[in-house]
Amino acid sequence: MRIVFVSWRDLAHPLAGGSEVVVDRLIRGVQERGHEAALVCGGPIASHGYPVTNAGGTFSQYIVAPAICIAKYRKWDLLVDVENGIPYFSPLWRRRPSLCLVHHVHTEQWEMRFGKLVAGFGRWMERRVMPLVYRDRLFMTISKSSVASLEDIGISPENIKLVMSGVEIPSESDIPSESSEPLFLMLSRLVPHKRVELAIT
Repeated sequence: MRIVFVSWRDLAHPLAGGSEVVVDRLIRGVQERGHEAALVCGGPIASHGYPVTNAGGTFSQYIVAPAICIAKYRKWDLLVDVENGIPYFSPLWRRRPSLCLVHHVHTEQWEMRFGKLVAGFGRWMERRVMPLVYRDRLFMTISKSSVASLEDIGISPENIKLVMSGVEIPSESDIPSESSEPLFLMLSRLVPHKRVELAIT
């Protein structure tokens, strides 16, 4: 089986985070099971154990990535369309199977990152246009709360598959000794929409 992933960023991007780690692990898992996999994403990119194609900048990739997929991966068995607020709308340009990977529905995060006009457009695209375009496609998500959010925007429960994110367990030598007082650890980029202040107040 040949699977191409279309995602916003590569692990090499300075703002790469959890989404990029999940996509990388999925691709490696596909390869470990004997299948062929590739990634198309916005730059910058780096060399990995699988082909990676640079689809351009933050916004231009929404035009370039479909063109790359049509040219290079049209006959591949499955396309995984990774939604980061706005997906690549693969059902409009691909007849072969595709599924939409959604880590979470962005809801109020639009207003935290963009101005009123752009935020309103993005929210409308995610909540209204995406469910319509993908009405006959499968969605994959990583948590029960994201399943509920997808249902809330009109995605049929029958079209949602829950695949919980795994955890890489450290060796015992990497685990610090027990603290005498409670300790809390949050790993995140320091940007407003990550809501870090909720963890420290």
